[in-house]
Order: sequence, then C-alpha cells, then structure tokens
Amino acid sequence: MREDAPGARVAAAGVGSLALDMLATVERYPSPDEKVRSTALAVQGGGNAGNAAVALKRLGVGRVRLLAKVGRDGQGATVEEQLTSEGVGVDCLVRDNEGGSTPFTYILVAADSQTRTCVHTPGAPLRAEEVSDADVARLLEGAHVAWFDGRLTETALRVARRARQAGVPVLVEGERLREPQELLDALLEHGDVVALSASYARQRLACDDEATALGAMVASLPQARWVSQSRGAEGALMVERVGVEGGGVHTEVDEAAVVTRLVGALLASEQPLEPGEVACVEEGPLRAWRVDAETVNVVDTTGAGDAFNAVLVLALARCWRPDEALALAAHVAARKCTALGARAALPYAPFVRAARGRA
Repeated sequence: MREDAPGARVAAAGVGSLALDMLATVERYPSPDEKVRSTALAVQGGGNAGNAAVALKRLGVGRVRLLAKVGRDGQGATVEEQLTSEGVGVDCLVRDNEGGSTPFTYILVAADSQTRTCVHTPGAPLRAEEVSDADVARLLEGAHVAWFDGRLTETALRVARRARQAGVPVLVEGERLREPQELLDALLEHGDVVALSASYARQRLACDDEATALGAMVASLPQARWVSQSRGAEGALMVERVGVEGGGVHTEVDEAAVVTRLVGALLASEQPLEPGEVACVEEGPLRAWRVDAETVNVVDTTGAGDAFNAVLVLALARCWRPDEALALAAHVAARKCTALGARAALPYAPFVRAARGRA
C-alpha cells in the first residue's frame, strides 16, 4: 500500500449532520403498551458526519474540520465537547441563535434480532445565509479531501463546488432519499467517490433488482471513480472506473449494462471470502469488487456505515487502491459493531496499521 500522504499530514473537511444519540439495549422490542427493562444505556454524540469525523481522527488523520449546525443548548454543548475531546475542529460549526435545539435521536437496540429502531428529532435547518464564503474558505483551507453525508444539501453544494475548483477530491454519501431530491442528486454528481447505502440505488431508481439499480446508478454519476454500496451483514460492493482521473464516463461501452453484469456475477457467487479477501471481476474499463462482512459479536450496528465511509475518505486522500480501501472499510465497520453506539468501538491508528499489515 502506498504511504504517499501519511495520515498525520492529511487534512479533511466534512459537511453534514451532528446529533446527540440516546441509546438503550433491550433483549427484544416491546409490544404496544408493554414495558421492558433496558440492559445498557449510553448517551453519545452522533450524526453521520460527526461519527465519520471521529472515526477519521482515530484513524490517524491529522486535521478534521466539520461544518454542521447545533443548538445553544445542553445537547449541543455535549456534542461539541465530545468532538473536541476527539480532536475534531469545531471552529466551523454554526450555532443556532434563534432557540433551535440540537438534533437528537432515541435508539433502541434489540439483542435478539441484532437490529435497531430510531426516533429522530431534527434541529433547526441550516440557512444559506448562515454560512459565508469566508466560512467555506476556512473549512477547506489546506484540505486534502472533503466529504458530505448528503444533508444540508444547499450549503453542501456550495462547499463541493468550491472543493472541486480547488482540486480537492470529494466523497458524497447517498444514504436515503431526501427532499429536495434534486439538490442531493446534484451533490452526488460532484463525488469522486460515491458511497451508497444498501437501499439507496433501488429506491432512487424504483428498481427491485440490486445489480440493475447499481449499474444504472453508476452510469448516472459521471464524476465518480468509485461507487461503493454497503450491504450490512452481507458485506459491501464497489465499482471502479479504470483509467479515469477527474471523472468521465467510458462512452465506448454501455456502462449500466456492464456494471449490471459484473455485480450480478459477484452476487451470484456462493464462494465465501476470507477476512480481508476481496473478489474482483472486470469487463473492459470497469471493475467490480466484493467483500464479505467479518464475523464479530454484534452489539449495535449504529454508525457502521459512517465508519465504513470514513475509511473511504482516508483512502481517497491517500490514493489507496479500491480493494485496499474496501477490505479495510469492512474491517473497521465490523469492529465498530462490537459496542453500543456509533463511536465507542471505533478503532485507533495502531489497529489500522496492524489490519493493513495483515491484508
């Protein structure tokens, strides 16, 4: 693996969500009107961008700045204190001056099904006038990579455009459909790397077939060199445009059809992969990769996708190969799932170095 930009020298800038997570574990979900006892309780900072920011710091990234909005309340103070304690820069946060609260989420984690249920209370929306051009410039100053969790899309688009103009590579997450969808679509088009959830492509394209939906999604994202798709307990996929730097569709082939065939072949394979092993198929200028989820004692999957995406952000900054990035992302996401909450089990740089040595 290349070490041309060691993590300590990398600066990352993120735009997206912060929240306070209130988590409780139960043996099983209660029925309506039933009371059950919790077996564990935790209050932690959350939000996709916030979780990824903490993951990046623990992975050894030298400087991480975050643009998000919090309230001037106790919840916001806790969120900021936790970010600061992890070394995440909070000088670009927007604090609500009109009495809005910090977003918070109640998360119930069921041990029997290894699933979670969330009830989210959003905070005040981020208005365009709350972020100046000078704020955007400060966020991106010295950045080697920028990432966006698909929220705060109006402001995120401004930052993404400025990042592209400055030659800063961009990762954009597509987790779920959001209104106005046209803004999220425009943001995704700026991604050098686009990180999709398991369901995003199928929902966006109203297509039940996973391979077909991912093929069409790749073809719709001309800027993307990599398009990843997390698959939860079934691992993850990645599609790579070979020989494309700075974006561009391979017009000599039907990209949607080729990706559909490649992904279909990976999904049809029943051959299990060893930890750290990545399967690859290719056709012409396109490659598809698959990694299986690692077997761990799953306590809570909250934030697993954020941990996965953080590795892709680091990989984009450090020019790793896609198979390297995919294997390590799956490894870090699995490790995260071994404790309650999005951040408690996020690994530190020595763990990453050991994992990369193993791969």
